[in-house]
Formats: sequence, C-alpha cells, structure tokens
Amino acid sequence: MTRAEFAAQLETTKLPVFYDHAKVGTAVPFLTYTWDYDNFPADNKAYQRIANVTVTHYHAAYSDGADIKAVLDENELFWNCETYYDSNEKVYIDTYTMEVLADG
Repeated sequence: MTRAEFAAQLETTKLPVFYDHAKVGTAVPFLTYTWDYDNFPADNKAYQRIANVTVTHYHAAYSDGADIKAVLDENELFWNCETYYDSNEKVYIDTYTMEVLADG
C-alpha cells in the first residue's frame, strides 16, 4: 500500500484527513496521520518496506471510532488504540498505531 492509497482509505470515513497536522483552528472532528519507514533489511538493501503509521482522531464528543476501525479492519491492518481527553483543548484524542507493508 502506498501513502496515497492509505490516505484515500482514511478519507472514506468522511472525516477531514491531514498529513502530520491540521491548521490551527480546524474544527473537530478530523484525522491526522504520519507515515515513517522502519524497513526490513536483507542483502544490504531494504528487502521489505514497512511503514510505521500513526492515525490520530480528534473529536469533541466521545466517539468509539467505529468508522475508523472498520476502515483499518477492511484493509486487514493490525492496529492498537489509546484514547485520552485533553482538558485544556476540551477534545478527545484517539491514537491508532500500526505497521503497513509499503509499496514505494
């Protein structure tokens, strides 16, 4: 999966999707994601490209994130999620982490 393909999958949630961060003042809910490589080496090269992906869901009202989880499950991605409430910003933050076999 490419980064663009991954972003397109996130967009099926109908939430605004941003790479790394949203502009200050962006209304919640929205998603951000990061895509970093932690490749599997063999024969002095990157034998398999592996992306460490973090998806962050910002929302003002509690949500179980069913739409996000469905997209990740449909794409057979193993994910973990941590949730916390930022009392200063008055926003819930769900952080999904996963590894994706990357093409390109």
